[in-house]
Amino acid sequence: MSVNAAKAVTHKSEELINRCVENSHQTGEDIKAIGLQVNGMSELSFQIATACSEQDSVTEALGENIENISNSAIEVARGADYTAKSCAEISQLSLSLQNTINRFKLS
Repeated sequence: MSVNAAKAVTHKSEELINRCVENSHQTGEDIKAIGLQVNGMSELSFQIATACSEQDSVTEALGENIENISNSAIEVARGADYTAKSCAEISQLSLSLQNTINRFKLS
């Protein structure tokens, strides 16, 4: 092998090694960028999980409130029914009392 051929092979090897180093450096940068993206996605996933948990809590509280309102409405309806029956009884007693009073009126 001649000196010129050895120089050419050495030069070619040097170019290949330099490209390999550049590619390795670029690969390292790409891996860093991917890591940053993964961290960002992880943070978003945590925020989404937290929001879902909060929504579950609010939904549960709303369900309890709706049930309480429903129970209160049932109690109010029962009270209104009892009041209506009591009013009817009072009306009947009033008529009966009026009839009794009318019997004792002097003509």
